[in-house]
Amino acid sequence: MLAKSSPTRHFNVQSRLFRLRGCSLDLAAFALSGFAAFELRFDGALPSQYGHPMAVASCIWLLVKCGVFVVAAVKWGHWRYTSANDVARIVLANSLGSLLGGSILFVLLGPEIIPRSVYVLDWLVCCLLTLLISA
Repeated sequence: MLAKSSPTRHFNVQSRLFRLRGCSLDLAAFALSGFAAFELRFDGALPSQYGHPMAVASCIWLLVKCGVFVVAAVKWGHWRYTSANDVARIVLANSLGSLLGGSILFVLLGPEIIPRSVYVLDWLVCCLLTLLISA
């Protein structure tokens, strides 16, 4: 077996760092979208009774969306190379992650704990953030 040349190893390291950066930004987007959805719903004045549901919802959405993005094979690239298929894949992965996460929250916390608008706001903010940083 031939040893890899220095430029090849350098490219592999850069490629891994690029994927790690993209994954980290997506995780930050997933967490931020949950918090932002609650803050937008309550105009920045979050009542104390929604602190715990916000933390639970953000954690669940983070885990579920991360799993969905891995299964959907969402790739990180540059806007210059992003196609309509990539955008559709990101929106579809966000939609599926929000639906699955919302279903889990609905079952765990009940229908009255989290306002319905938070589910929609989370999806919108998460789509916006992931399209801005993932594509």
